[in-house]
Amino acid sequence: MIEIIKKNIIGSNILGNSVGPTDLDLLKYSTPVYKQSLDGKVIFIVFLKSKEEPVLIVKTVRDYKYAKVIKEGYQKLEEIKDMVEDTKYNNLFPQPILLYDDKKEFIFSIESYHGGLNTARNIKNLPRVTNLYTDFQKTLNKSKSSSLLLYGKNLIKSLNLDTQDESFLEKHLVNIQGKPGRDVFLIDQHGDLTPDNIFITKGGIRIIDCDRFGEVQLAGYDIYRFVLRVDPNKVQESLHKYFFSMDLNIKPDKATIFLYYLHDLLFKHKYIADKISAQDIINRFEAQYELVK
Repeated sequence: MIEIIKKNIIGSNILGNSVGPTDLDLLKYSTPVYKQSLDGKVIFIVFLKSKEEPVLIVKTVRDYKYAKVIKEGYQKLEEIKDMVEDTKYNNLFPQPILLYDDKKEFIFSIESYHGGLNTARNIKNLPRVTNLYTDFQKTLNKSKSSSLLLYGKNLIKSLNLDTQDESFLEKHLVNIQGKPGRDVFLIDQHGDLTPDNIFITKGGIRIIDCDRFGEVQLAGYDIYRFVLRVDPNKVQESLHKYFFSMDLNIKPDKATIFLYYLHDLLFKHKYIADKISAQDIINRFEAQYELVK
């Protein structure tokens, strides 16, 4: 695999026509694997021996039958590239460079290295990150909306709970929604906007791990997910600023944040791992809500 990767890097002249196989070093990094399956990604960080910083990122999978993980991730980057090309957000996300697929054994994608000083956890950088990301979100289509209750019920169904627990959660959402007939707005979200996926560089902010871009469309989810992990006390304030700046008539109240919380459960598969009940979900949400309200 490593030799094939090097051959494709050199053959495509990604790094210039003077680079040879002995000029490249690859550092292997394996992502966590859920339930010990083989669909976890393997990442190679590519270095030029003449440089201290990495130059490329290569992503592959342990078993070719999970090739779609790489194909879909690369397609996301291509879609984002089309979205931000010729805008000031052109360097906000990694650039897709090459997709190799021999259709039987090996598949990998190559993208630009997009790292830097990972200081996104620093509270001082929180407004800088949220303001830039909000400005980027303004460029996306925000004309779609959905009933809050309908969106929530569909989200609850996705948890694959038993009928009784599903009904219990739906009633809880009805009880906390406040004014009936409320809407939520649908805007493509990164889906995993955490401090670990945001880098601060001399050239600006960089966001990586875009494989889930667009899978979640609940406006504000990215801001919630990021700020919650930096400073929970700033979640409400940050969401207020986001909705105001986006000109969306939404309040980050308990019902809205409950939907964000359910999305987090889906992302973590924790409802499967822990076999938690609807009451457990509510109790854990209430504990978190105490931190952010």
